[in-house]
Amino acid sequence: REAKRKISRLVDETKPDIAHIHNLRAHLTTSILAPLERAGIPIVWTLHDYKLVCPNSNLLSGDEVCERCIPNRFHHMLVRRCKKGSIGASGIAMLEAFYERLTRVASRVDRFIAPSRFLEGKMIEGGIDRSRIVWLPNFVDAEEGAAGPEGDYYLYVGRLSREKGVDLLIRAAARVGNGRLLILGDGPERGALERLAAELGAAGIEFLGHRTTEEVGSILGAARFVVLPSRWYENLPFSIMEAFAAGRPVVAADIGGIPEMVENGVNGFLFPPGDSEALAGRIAALLDSADLREEMGRAGRRKALELYNPEYHYTRIMEIYRELVPGARSIPPPAYR
Repeated sequence: REAKRKISRLVDETKPDIAHIHNLRAHLTTSILAPLERAGIPIVWTLHDYKLVCPNSNLLSGDEVCERCIPNRFHHMLVRRCKKGSIGASGIAMLEAFYERLTRVASRVDRFIAPSRFLEGKMIEGGIDRSRIVWLPNFVDAEEGAAGPEGDYYLYVGRLSREKGVDLLIRAAARVGNGRLLILGDGPERGALERLAAELGAAGIEFLGHRTTEEVGSILGAARFVVLPSRWYENLPFSIMEAFAAGRPVVAADIGGIPEMVENGVNGFLFPPGDSEALAGRIAALLDSADLREEMGRAGRRKALELYNPEYHYTRIMEIYRELVPGARSIPPPAYR
């Protein structure tokens, strides 16, 4: 209620032409849509997860990819206790999902922006009108991301949680034997992952924990390549865009929106999700060939410059705004560099 009142006051004071929202969580709920709708303000919503079709947001039930709730079968959330294994938490999430359907949340949004074709498809399967959703990838400043000489390691960067598949990467690294792997990030699985590395005798693995944005950029820029071994339906992983911007190839699981980014054999390698042996083979191939790393890195950088650049993103956002606000004045793009 407080968020709704504040949005109402903001609308009265500023009289915006358009409202653009991102993730709605906790204190900022879909209740904010009502005052925008009453004021006749077009609403654009950039999607970052699967919340509108999955009460658990991530299309996961425990460690398993799950699409049982699509379309509108949200009772599976409670039956399978998808949220933290809890009946209570799962029940609340299920009721929220049914409430959003009853209050026509999706139909009150004028345009949804899906950063990946995969997410776009899941939203359409879940009942969102195809005419209300557009595909527009996120962006990275590739001009700032150009890397220098590569170091002596390959890299994982991200959250250390079960769905990210870092245990598969550790098993693959142990199988390969040579090469140095840096694991950058933190999360609930860190302790278990450190124990796994010790049990496997994988001496070349280092856990760096959380680092500043500047440190992450520096470490990524000197990596030989980046690995993303996810088990879940990634949307449009920022770590892949950053790797491409730095001219580094990517080895990643063939799941979710990842295959839209990583073209197998062109700017990196794909492997079947969950297959640590196949992952080890892809890692070994890149460790063995500096020429292949350089060729794939150049291809990744071309993709970042062409598809994931801020100017293209800005142009498309302005086109979407003008479709919804006829006669809107043209605003020059901000300086990104």
